[in-house]
Amino acid sequence: MTAALKELGYDARLNEPWSGKEGFMYSADWHARDHHSKALMIEVRQDLLVQPEWRARFVPQLVSILANLGFK
Repeated sequence: MTAALKELGYDARLNEPWSGKEGFMYSADWHARDHHSKALMIEVRQDLLVQPEWRARFVPQLVSILANLGFK
């Protein structure tokens, strides 16, 4: 996913600035386990998310990347 986002020109980083490996995903992990699934944490800058044009471009790209990786 990181590589695909970088190919699209995004500044994508793995486990930066936060890492789910450090316990930040406790509730997401718990919920996923209850549903026999896995959790995925994606951190996105809030100043970008509030921009409708940016969001309109990013969301379909992210959905496509996740679909290509086998997420439903």
